[in-house]
Amino acid sequence: MAKIKSLSAAEYLKEIADETNLKVQDIRLVITSLQKVLAKELATTGEVRVFDIGKFRLVATKPRLGINPKTKERIQIPAGKKVKFTVSKILTDAVDSHK
Repeated sequence: MAKIKSLSAAEYLKEIADETNLKVQDIRLVITSLQKVLAKELATTGEVRVFDIGKFRLVATKPRLGINPKTKERIQIPAGKKVKFTVSKILTDAVDSHK
């Protein structure tokens, strides 16, 4: 099965511009603002729902041992945080209906 190429950022912006009749610059501004708001809200509450797209949540990671791929030296990786995303049922159903 041939690999399907995903859209570039510029192609996404153009698709949205065509769909909404807005300027690419305006869409870029909205997306940048959305990213800032999401980051702020995630840092504050630990969870953000994005319309009918899905949910971002902050997850704590435990400290663990890793290996430096260059030196093969064992290193301690400290505890941290990462962002997980769960797709909404509405979006999943929409994708399934386009098959």
